[in-house]
Amino acid sequence: MLPAPRRRALHAVYAFCRLADDIADDPSVRGDRTALVARWREELEAAYLGKSEHPVGIALGDAVHRFRLPQEIFQDLLLGVESDLRGEPIERFEDLRLYCYRVASTVGLLVVTLLGCRSPRAYAWAETLGIAVQLTNVLRDVGHDAAGGRIYLPREDLARFGVSPESLLTGESGD
Repeated sequence: MLPAPRRRALHAVYAFCRLADDIADDPSVRGDRTALVARWREELEAAYLGKSEHPVGIALGDAVHRFRLPQEIFQDLLLGVESDLRGEPIERFEDLRLYCYRVASTVGLLVVTLLGCRSPRAYAWAETLGIAVQLTNVLRDVGHDAAGGRIYLPREDLARFGVSPESLLTGESGD
């Protein structure tokens, strides 16, 4: 439904984001994942400089220039991937909100920009929707994430409700 240039740009943005997410989540990805994120960050820089050699970076380079996509948003997404790799504990809801922004709102912000929206309200909606969708994912995947060594629920909330991180693996409720 999009004109060809926007459609190609959307595919490039999706490919960049999908490959970044796979670095954190895809079990088939081999090697030093931290180095892979660093390499992907270099590819992003090359795309903005028009010097990319990777097919996704080449396509992304065209998209970012044609549709003025802010590099900072892509960088925020990569910070989210890195936080997954480091297994940073989420202490407060604000930490979870920031994580959700980085891994989900960034995608929405890129899409609304690519679609030509410039209204602050559109950006606010994209950010809020991304956070809401990621919070839904967090709640849906509590057991699965815990089994993989990741707990996205804020530690202060777990403590307030008497839930131990270990109980998330077994599904036992607190007293």
